[in-house]
Amino acid sequence: MAFWDLFKRPAADAAATLIGSVTTAIDEIVTNKEERAQLQMAAQKQVQDYTIKMEELAQASEKVFIEDKQNARDMQKAALMQNDLFSKRFVYYLAIAVLLFTAIWDYTVFFKTIADTNKDLVMFISGVINTAGFGAIMQFFFGSSKGSSDKQDKINELMDKK
Repeated sequence: MAFWDLFKRPAADAAATLIGSVTTAIDEIVTNKEERAQLQMAAQKQVQDYTIKMEELAQASEKVFIEDKQNARDMQKAALMQNDLFSKRFVYYLAIAVLLFTAIWDYTVFFKTIADTNKDLVMFISGVINTAGFGAIMQFFFGSSKGSSDKQDKINELMDKK
């Protein structure tokens, strides 16, 4: 789920609620049925335009996210072409270090005693470390999902049409 997807639906609902309030006010102020119908149609068009704009922002955000991952993979391809052994293996060393840190953190958190006053905070931090550390490494090496691959194919198809 992209960042903008979190806000797209609530923002569209808020816009629809606002337009509903405006049309109620229009009904109270405008007495002519034709003018009222025109204003209500204009308000509905604004809601549709706003929803389309939010969808475009969500797609743009997703595209930037996918391009960022692709740039990281391209960087690794360039590193593999170098003669320097450390540069070739840096990503692997970094992945091993992050995975070791995550494993050590989990061991100390889950097998050692945690004070009850800090338990929620420690569990929150554990979730962030496990998700960011382990999850990001898996996504980098193995791709995020089939859905992301399908989205990238669709984005490429749309970009070719332009």
